[in-house]
Amino acid sequence: MLYDMLKESGVRVELTRYEDLALELADRLEMANRLDASLFISIHNNAAPDKSANGTLTMFNPSKDYASYGITGERAAQLLHEEMVGELETADGGLQKMSKSKVLSDTKMPSVIAQVAYITNESDRQKLMNEEFRKKAAQALHDGILKVLFEMEDKE
Repeated sequence: MLYDMLKESGVRVELTRYEDLALELADRLEMANRLDASLFISIHNNAAPDKSANGTLTMFNPSKDYASYGITGERAAQLLHEEMVGELETADGGLQKMSKSKVLSDTKMPSVIAQVAYITNESDRQKLMNEEFRKKAAQALHDGILKVLFEMEDKE
């Protein structure tokens, strides 16, 4: 859904995979770097041993310098996170600094990990199984990505 929404908005989009097939992390990161992407978003559903953990969490690498892109990883994460929490009305898990994630450290461009909701939490899992919730998640990510890209464009 997100792919189609972004394409309809005129955004050039590349997916690291089009089917539910395993693809090595190194291959995904190499692809993003080879394409010289402006932004890398890794979209997930979270899981935790504590079944009460719930909500939306967004991660970024605070030590990466993206000055040439006109936006920091933290700012990109903030824009995406605000859209997701606002649209989905999920618990706000906040922004998390994550330096050790390969997705956030081995990509050349601003990169964000968006954790939509927790599959290990009964309430969040029920939301994730709902088509309308997934549409809202796609719309929120779409709107956040556009905000990031527009902010990057304004700084050029």
